[in-house]
Amino acid sequence: MKKIYKILILLLLIVITLIVSFFTTTDNIAIFGNNTIIYYKDNKISEIKHVKRINPRYNFEKFNIYNGEKFEKGYINFIKGKDLQYADVYDSNYTKIYINPLIAYKGYLNFKIIKSSSMEEYSNDNINFIQKILIENNLTQDYTSLTKSVANDIIVYDVNNFALATDSYYRIMILVDGKGNYTIIDNSSLTQYELLNVKHYEFYGLVDIDLDNEYEIVLSSHNGDDSPIYYHFYNLDSNGNIEEIK
Repeated sequence: MKKIYKILILLLLIVITLIVSFFTTTDNIAIFGNNTIIYYKDNKISEIKHVKRINPRYNFEKFNIYNGEKFEKGYINFIKGKDLQYADVYDSNYTKIYINPLIAYKGYLNFKIIKSSSMEEYSNDNINFIQKILIENNLTQDYTSLTKSVANDIIVYDVNNFALATDSYYRIMILVDGKGNYTIIDNSSLTQYELLNVKHYEFYGLVDIDLDNEYEIVLSSHNGDDSPIYYHFYNLDSNGNIEEIK
């Protein structure tokens, strides 16, 4: 009988621990989009997770939500859809607001954010630089689309060739720092069947994600229209090289 009581007490303790764990949330977290969550401990990043679904225990807890270049108090309700999770966002009065992308935190974090802006004008130097990179990477110099995104002194070129008249499909993303150093973020050669589902990166901008008063580079990635969007964070060294924070 004593053994049975011990087992029952142990099971009860396990259940209590699980219940407390479920209803007790971490004070210092950040959420990017619907599928990326960052945990902090002792003023440092402890873990970055890319998940299919943010834990619903955070639903309707008070967050600081990035809205119109500033953070405001509000609430998030993460909802599991048929294929993807999505989030309903509310202000402090529980009025629904529309935020894209969702950036929110709870705790002491208070992020600094510089969102990238797209530019449609390209100088001859820009074009010559891009052609040089394409040649160095054995890519055809004919491309079907080119975008230039800028945040502070960081420039990101996204070059694509999806012409159906050729088999030379590719996507290359080039990051250039303020000193003119560059690094290639993504260089993908594609088949016609991969065009819709290949991983695609986009440059969101700069965020002081690790709270060191220095901006980190923020990219999002997805594998097509019906796939989760994940956020990635990178340190940039003095030589223009980037390393992902994990």
